[in-house]
Amino acid sequence: MSSDRAPPERARPSGETTDGPSGDDEVDASPERRREVLSEVITMEPGARKARGEKGIERMIIEAELVAEGHEPDNPAVPVSVEAGEKLRERLDEHDEDLVPAWTRPWEGADE
Repeated sequence: MSSDRAPPERARPSGETTDGPSGDDEVDASPERRREVLSEVITMEPGARKARGEKGIERMIIEAELVAEGHEPDNPAVPVSVEAGEKLRERLDEHDEDLVPAWTRPWEGADE
């Protein structure tokens, strides 16, 4: 029966052994070392929030209204595409007041 056969061995890169890591390849698995390595790679800085679809456009309009009221959102949403940006511009133009997209951070140039 075919189930009695062992699976075929995978080809290994030259120099690789089945004994596991050795010499310089040895990994320090202590919790302190893992945290240290991760802290070099992971940051707590937020990434850009991408707005998609109608709900995303609505979110960006709400953020623009908040900016018009004096709020300064720390991580405003940005459109995911040129088309989304154009839809946002059209929707902002429909409002009576002059709204500016929050992702352009209009408050940063206001202090000068």
